[in-house]
Amino acid sequence: MKIWIFIGRMQPLHLWHQKIIEKSIKSNDFTFIFLWSSWIINEYNPFTDSERKKFITNIFSNKEKYKLINLADSESDELWLKEIEKKVKQNTKQDIKKVTFYWWDFENDYAIKVVKQYLNILDFKEILFEEINRHNIYINHNWEKILISSTQVRKSLSSKDYEILKKLLDDRIYEILIKKIKSHSEIL
Repeated sequence: MKIWIFIGRMQPLHLWHQKIIEKSIKSNDFTFIFLWSSWIINEYNPFTDSERKKFITNIFSNKEKYKLINLADSESDELWLKEIEKKVKQNTKQDIKKVTFYWWDFENDYAIKVVKQYLNILDFKEILFEEINRHNIYINHNWEKILISSTQVRKSLSSKDYEILKKLLDDRIYEILIKKIKSHSEIL
């Protein structure tokens, strides 16, 4: 069984997250999506667990191919990583032969650095890594080269720059966020 693991805050889910998850669902038996920092609400994490889950379930209807799991911080990086392993094993009925951690930026992402640093404590048979680089990728409907980040999305939300938001988000996510803005709900 080929298992894919993606750990992200997804604050909010944007087109690059979406592309990574789509790739995983197409090329693996099962996908685990860990929503990191699930208990924190602040300027970097403005969306609740239920909002982030709604973003994902609005985009991906084939729920038999993925599982969303909240991931809190732990006392140590080792415990945090063992919690990921525990959740994967609890939610998989078959023997796991191969696990692939997908990321978009091996060099700068804290979570992937932790996984690589403590790789020896994991009990999976085979562990692979695949970077899906987000730099200079044609991402939106107009085939523009744009670099997408959640920070860029949050800044555009805060400044109500709808033109940029439209380029960074799937139309379904864009509509959810616009409704929230128009209902005078505080986003950022």
